[in-house]
Amino acid sequence: MINVWRKMRACGCLVLAIIILGTVGLVGFGFISPLFGLLSPLIGADHRVVPGAVHSYWGVLVLASVTMAIATVWLLTISIIAWMLWEVVTFGRRRATLTLDDDALAITEQTLLRTRRGRWPRGAIAQLGPAPTGDATNEFRVYELRILLADGAQHAYLTGRDQDELAWLATVLRDELGR
Repeated sequence: MINVWRKMRACGCLVLAIIILGTVGLVGFGFISPLFGLLSPLIGADHRVVPGAVHSYWGVLVLASVTMAIATVWLLTISIIAWMLWEVVTFGRRRATLTLDDDALAITEQTLLRTRRGRWPRGAIAQLGPAPTGDATNEFRVYELRILLADGAQHAYLTGRDQDELAWLATVLRDELGR
């Protein structure tokens, strides 16, 4: 049985994203709260006519529109940063277990929310090895462990692992399978 567990090597990205999220949150709150403060004297806090208040709705409309535009950009930015944090954590928490016994090869791949399992009889496995997914991050290609069965079906596991690590796993599995 081989356990493969990706440690959180992206800890620097995680810390940086939390710092950026906090900064964007505070800066956005600092922009939006004064604009809401400017709106309250214009419309009156208790919806009565306030002495000295501007009785034109154009000022309120323009100020509310600007506030909503800033709030939309702010929330979109926070959502993108939160998504990035989620991706870093789920990528760092992936783990896999490969078990090759007398009967079959079994792979279990776990993330935070999902578990994928595959089991194939020894005789059904025609070929296995690292293969590019077709994706690339900057100039680096993304690889996966691809299992090709005798009936032509393909199964891919361990996406995003290092090519050398996948080649080593494939070599160990091929040796154990006798191929």
